[in-house]
Amino acid sequence: MAEPGGARVTRSQWEEEVPGEGEPPPDPGGNCLTACLPAFFGGSPALQKGGDARRTSKMNDVEKEKFGSVEEERDYWKELAMKYKECAENAQGELREFQEGSREYEAELEMQLQQMETRNRDLLSDNGRLRTEIESVKEKIRTQHSEGYQRISALEEELAQTKAIKDQLQKYIRELEQANDDLERAKR
Repeated sequence: MAEPGGARVTRSQWEEEVPGEGEPPPDPGGNCLTACLPAFFGGSPALQKGGDARRTSKMNDVEKEKFGSVEEERDYWKELAMKYKECAENAQGELREFQEGSREYEAELEMQLQQMETRNRDLLSDNGRLRTEIESVKEKIRTQHSEGYQRISALEEELAQTKAIKDQLQKYIRELEQANDDLERAKR
């Protein structure tokens, strides 16, 4: 955490400036607000569920501390207020960054969702078109199968008639040959 003058606060400086717990300064890359508040409120039951018996309130520790003058106490509280104001501002900045990142991520996800929905609509459209084509091909196949069956049936019937005519003609030829043989025998 940076002091109002811009210098970083070390762990030992933090322990000296905030008497009592000796907690490390908040991680500037981490969540400043959650790091600052415990240092200020210490073992406050409102902030810690179950609380730790060895912790005491920072406010009580500071109230017990003796200041050399009212100005010294005022300066202490003013400096502490500035640190927490800076911490709150950092937390607000982090929140804004998080919200901006969240909005960007949400926009990206929304764009991906729209792309997926468009792709899904296209695929559904293609699927419907292909189903229609399949039904059309099936209908053509059924029609051709039916026409082929009818044609085969007609050809089989025609073949049966042709065979019957052939059999009758062969029978007639035999009868004619027989009659011819009989006539030739009778002539001799």
